[in-house]
Amino acid sequence: MCDVRRYNTCDRAIQFYLMVRVKTIDAHAAGEPLRLIVDGFPAPRGKTMLEKRDWVKRHADHLRRALMLEPRGHADMYGAILTEPVSPGSHAGVLFMHNEGYSTMCGHGVVAVTTIALERGLLMSGDGTTVVYDAPAGTIRARARLGAERAGGAGPEPGAAGGPGGPGRASRVESVAFVNVPSFVLHGGLTVKLASRQIRADVAFGGAFYAIVDSEAVGLPIDVPHLPELRRVGMEIKHAIEAARTIVHPLEPGLKGIYGTIFTGPPEDERADLRNVTIFADAENRTVEIVAESEDFYRSRAAPVRVEACPLADASLIGHFGKRGYRVTEFSNVMVRPLDGAYRRQNQSGLPPGLSIEHVGREQIDLWALTVSQGFAEKGPVVPEIVEVMKMFALSPGVESYLARVDGKVAGGATLAIRDGVAGLFGASTLPAFRRRGVHMALLQARLARAAEAGCDLAVCLAQPGSTSQRNIVRRGFTVLYTRVKFERELELGNIAK
Repeated sequence: MCDVRRYNTCDRAIQFYLMVRVKTIDAHAAGEPLRLIVDGFPAPRGKTMLEKRDWVKRHADHLRRALMLEPRGHADMYGAILTEPVSPGSHAGVLFMHNEGYSTMCGHGVVAVTTIALERGLLMSGDGTTVVYDAPAGTIRARARLGAERAGGAGPEPGAAGGPGGPGRASRVESVAFVNVPSFVLHGGLTVKLASRQIRADVAFGGAFYAIVDSEAVGLPIDVPHLPELRRVGMEIKHAIEAARTIVHPLEPGLKGIYGTIFTGPPEDERADLRNVTIFADAENRTVEIVAESEDFYRSRAAPVRVEACPLADASLIGHFGKRGYRVTEFSNVMVRPLDGAYRRQNQSGLPPGLSIEHVGREQIDLWALTVSQGFAEKGPVVPEIVEVMKMFALSPGVESYLARVDGKVAGGATLAIRDGVAGLFGASTLPAFRRRGVHMALLQARLARAAEAGCDLAVCLAQPGSTSQRNIVRRGFTVLYTRVKFERELELGNIAK
C-alpha cells in the first residue's frame, strides 16, 4: 500500500535541492519526437559547439535528465536547445540530447527544430526559409518549404520577431530538407569478433560514427519481436569495435567513439530500397560510459574514484560497481520531519551553561568554514580545498551559517538553507575537544527554531546510520526518508603523464 503522505514528503524534500522552471515546445518529424528547450536552461558556454556540449554535460545534465526521462519524458524522447552560433554565417548553434546523453547530430532533430524555429519566429534567417546551424558535428544547412500563412494559433514566442510571414504572422512549414556534414566510410568490411561468431561491419560517419551491419549476417530479421535481441547484439558490436579500434574523426579529435549500430535488411515495401533499424546506447551501457568518464577524471588527478548511488538507481548498478572493483565506503540517511503548528508552539529547552549559538555574517565566514572543516577532519589535517568548498556553500543564496561557542570558544558550526517552505540542515560539525557537550543538539535546535519562524513546514538533513548525530536528530522528531550509498575504487595510476 502506498503511503501518499510519505511520497509527498519525499517529493518535496527532493524538490528542495533544485526548483527550476524550463519552457519547451514539443514536436515530431514523421513520428520521431523532438522537445525544443526555449526558456529556463542556462546558456551553454564555449568557443566551439563541442565545448558548449561539454559545458552542458558538466553543469546542466540534471536538466537533461529531468526533461528527457520519465515522468516528463520517455525512452524515445529527443531534445534540443538553440545556442549562440560559433561560425560566421550561421544563424544559431544547436545541441541535441536524449534519454542517455548527447549526440553530435540528429537528422529528424534538424527537421523538427527548423519547423519550430520558423513557425514560432525564434530565429531571423534572412530569406525566412533557410537556417544554418552550428552543431558539434559541423555546419548543417536546412531549408524549409512553406505553406499558407496560419491565421491564429499559438503565434510567435514572447520576444520573438514573428514567423516567416512577418511580425505576428507565421507560415506553416510543410517540409524541411538539409545538407549534412561531409559523410564518409572510416573502415569498410571490418571484421568484428562476437562471443559466438565473426561478422563484418562498415564504420561510417554522417554526423556521428555508426557500425553498419547486414541483419541477415547476424541471423536476425528486422521486426518488432526481435528488437530485444537486436539491441543486445547491436551494443555487443559497438563495444567490440571500440575495444579493437580507436574510432576518431580524422579532422576533429573531439568526434570519437561509435554512437550505435545500424542493421540493414531487405525491404518489406516495394517502394523502399531497404529496411533498417538503429540501435544506440541503452541506459545500462550509457551508465558504463559515464562511469568510465568519471574514472578518467579521477585518474587524471591521481585520486581514487568516489561515486554516490541514487536510491532510485537500478539494482544492476550495484553489480556493475562490484565488477569494476568498487567497495562501499559510506551510508548516509536522508532524514525528514514536519514543522507543523505543534512544533512552533512547543517550549524549547534552554541551552547548557556556557553554550551559545550565533548567526554568522560574511565577515566571519572564514572562521566558520575553518571550524566546520576541522570538525569533519577530526584530528587530521584540514585540506585548503575543503575550506574553500565550505565557504562557497555558506555564501550561496538562501544559506544561513551558525557558530556554536562554549565558554566563548568556537566549538562547532552548521548551515540552514531555506527554499519554498523546506529547511535544509546541513554542514553540522563539532570540534573534537567539545564533543558530548550538547553542541550538535544546540545547533540543531537553533536552526529548527529559525526554520519554524521563517514559516517552513518541512525540514531535511543528513546523518550516518547509527551515529550520535542521527540519535540527536531522531530525538528532534526526524525519521529516515531513504539511504544513500557511496562507493570508492582505487585506480591504477602508473600511466599518468607527469
